[in-house]
Amino acid sequence: MVLAITVDGRRLAAETPTHSENAIRRVSFECEGDKRLEQFIVHALRSFPPTEREAIRARLMQQPRMDVGTWCSGTDAPVLMSRAFAEAARSSLQCSADVRHAFSCECNVAKQQFLLDMVPVPILFDDANSLPKLCGFNVKGSTVEPVPTISRAWFGFPCQDVSSLNMHAKSHGAIVEAGTLRTGGIFRASCDYIGKITADLDLVIAENVMGLQAHRTSDSVSNLDACISCLEQLGMYVIVFYLCPSYFNKPVTRRRVWILSIPLRLAQYVEKDILNKKAEQLMQIIMKSALKSEMGLDLDYHLLPEGHPSVQEHMWRLRQRRGRGHNNIGTKQRWLQRHEEWCHKQGRDWVGIPAGLSRDLSLIPV
Repeated sequence: MVLAITVDGRRLAAETPTHSENAIRRVSFECEGDKRLEQFIVHALRSFPPTEREAIRARLMQQPRMDVGTWCSGTDAPVLMSRAFAEAARSSLQCSADVRHAFSCECNVAKQQFLLDMVPVPILFDDANSLPKLCGFNVKGSTVEPVPTISRAWFGFPCQDVSSLNMHAKSHGAIVEAGTLRTGGIFRASCDYIGKITADLDLVIAENVMGLQAHRTSDSVSNLDACISCLEQLGMYVIVFYLCPSYFNKPVTRRRVWILSIPLRLAQYVEKDILNKKAEQLMQIIMKSALKSEMGLDLDYHLLPEGHPSVQEHMWRLRQRRGRGHNNIGTKQRWLQRHEEWCHKQGRDWVGIPAGLSRDLSLIPV
């Protein structure tokens, strides 16, 4: 079997090794997730050429501290991966990496509580639109506080307005260029904030759905093109990856657009074509490294058992809601229903799970 990834319009491919059922370790990700993430990064680092490993080590020796700022979707993932990277650097590169989560930003009250429970967020702002002001309302202390200085920015800006699951997406047009609706508004606010702290930044990573790169009208650029243009105007070199979790041995088949931005001051002596080719090579190495790992495409590894307290509490809430006869299911529930219908039609989403299998999609972030 051959999997392909696309980088800036060019397709890359890697063979997928055959996994025997006996080789898959059936241990819950909840029990050993942190260690597994570290092992994943260690394996990838060891797969890099010696020159690349030495370059990473030299960079960390020069600047071991990484102040990470996260906002919108996916705050918990970059924090976990950053910490795993720090541990992997200590064990495989023999150098220290001091990762500090400076702040997060989330407007949804339920997601705010999730972050407060799952990630020790020092500061949790309630609105990404306030970031350009360099101050915001901290949910944790109910106070207005300045936005801390960061060197790494991670954000997954809203996708509903460009998603193919949204029947109105085609009529929305170039919303990033105009800075309208949730997708365009939050991305523009993010760029306004990034523009004010460019001198401190080393890396910016943004994520969205594949619908971002769709051309809405013949006379306008795609929303992805507008994102790239905005970041380039801020003095960034932008690399775009179209990646799927299954390429990295994970049981999900959701392709996403990943936008990596590096300040030109850090790559001023390197031609763009050379930098892009290097990024492709390193992504190939990481992907092949993941495909050779023993984690496998086993969904049970990632799911909590039915008897887990969190699952039991969630099911209890669902039963209570149904018992109260809620007919007005709300926007998110309608969105989840449309997603489930799409998955059934496509016959995919989770690897190895029949398309018609009933499952609770309210646990899946959208």
